[in-house]
Amino acid sequence: MGLKNMSRKKKILWSVILVLAVNQFLNYWPVKIEISRETTFIDGPVNEDGTVNYAAAVDESYSAGVTPENNAALILVQALGGSILQEGHEYEVLDRIGFPLEQYDPEGLFTTWDERVQVEELAEPTTQQAGPAKPENASLDEMMGLLPDGEIDPNFLEELLKQGIEEPAEEVSIDDVTEMLLDGQVHPDLEAWLEQNAEA
Repeated sequence: MGLKNMSRKKKILWSVILVLAVNQFLNYWPVKIEISRETTFIDGPVNEDGTVNYAAAVDESYSAGVTPENNAALILVQALGGSILQEGHEYEVLDRIGFPLEQYDPEGLFTTWDERVQVEELAEPTTQQAGPAKPENASLDEMMGLLPDGEIDPNFLEELLKQGIEEPAEEVSIDDVTEMLLDGQVHPDLEAWLEQNAEA
């Protein structure tokens, strides 16, 4: 079957299909972009494939004139340790910013409020209550171990619970400490926490 035998409608249909197929093919044809001020503001450095390495260009721009003597990142790494560095790239970053590797401590010098050494507040002395003696700082499991075998006397259990189970202390956040300072109060752990971080 030749072109002469095809009906006019079929010829038009195949022509349209061919034009659409070529058009679609050309849409995905790789176009070589000439790197210049007309196509992109940043014209280098260039990757192996000829495209601009924008990350390297931004890094180059922002690190111009930065030395270990005027780089705050060194102080931040010393204070906060590896928590501010991208995991797996710590030593690459430390090398680039000129941080002495022998001084690197992944933990850093700064102690967060939650990690602080807490000052124990003095408890008011209380009169000894009658009932079974509770070991100091006993856990609930240890307290249950004090129960006698066999039938449990409800009074014994009640007395044991009075002595052994205390409400957990409410955790104080650094925001709470700040609010206290604004109200003219000082949290008992604040001074110790500041002393812990004096070097940081």
